[in-house]
Amino acid sequence: MILLSVGVMHNGVARAADGLVKISSGFEYTSGDYGQNVETEILYIPVTAEYINDAWSAKLTVPYISVTGNGTVVPGGSGGTVGFGPGGPPGGGGPAPSTTTVTESGLGDVEASVAYAFSPNSDLMPFVELRAKVKFGTADEAKALGTGENDYSVQVDGVLGKGKVQPFYTLGYVMIGDTDQVDYNNCLFATAGLMFTVSDSTSLGFTYDYKQASVDNADDEGVAGFFLTSKFNQGWSATLNMTTGLTDSSLDYGGSLMVGREF
Repeated sequence: MILLSVGVMHNGVARAADGLVKISSGFEYTSGDYGQNVETEILYIPVTAEYINDAWSAKLTVPYISVTGNGTVVPGGSGGTVGFGPGGPPGGGGPAPSTTTVTESGLGDVEASVAYAFSPNSDLMPFVELRAKVKFGTADEAKALGTGENDYSVQVDGVLGKGKVQPFYTLGYVMIGDTDQVDYNNCLFATAGLMFTVSDSTSLGFTYDYKQASVDNADDEGVAGFFLTSKFNQGWSATLNMTTGLTDSSLDYGGSLMVGREF
């Protein structure tokens, strides 16, 4: 989901020299057992405001989140998961998690980021963007909607070429805040993908997301995805995304629909 915005911004950043604002919202739904005997379902509904001025951009996301599970799988930023709660992953040595599921909902983790794009308007240089992000621990830890701690991450996003087929990538590192009960591992994460331009207003692509395990005794995450993006009149756009997990610690499947407008 993060990298998808890179491809869209690459197409539009040249016209943002005088400042551009984009407001977007939608929903993301994921489901998975994450290597356990209980399914965890997460509904993530963000409202995002982004400001782009030439090479600089800033983004703020305020989400609503609803989680159905046994409280073991803890959501992280951008609708994903940060790892496991006090019950731990299978073989983690913690107390056996309950098989009873409950639904909790409320404010999710607010995220803020700032980014700088190198050579954003150049026809000769590839698009490269450096982003720093803070995930504030605003989600209710008692409801297992988040860790209650701040996370800090840095990442490099890139798009290669400006033809009808564009490879893109992300390479990043996240420092996850520890809780009183769990010491989380800091993680490398990466994405590789291909975006195909179908028309002036439509593009589609495929992604593979990788993330190191945030707790011991768990597999690294691997997720494959497909996305379709369309732009409409008066600055409107929509993005459909479908994902499937490839490891035991990943989601089983997920999907999202995001709608935005530029001003």
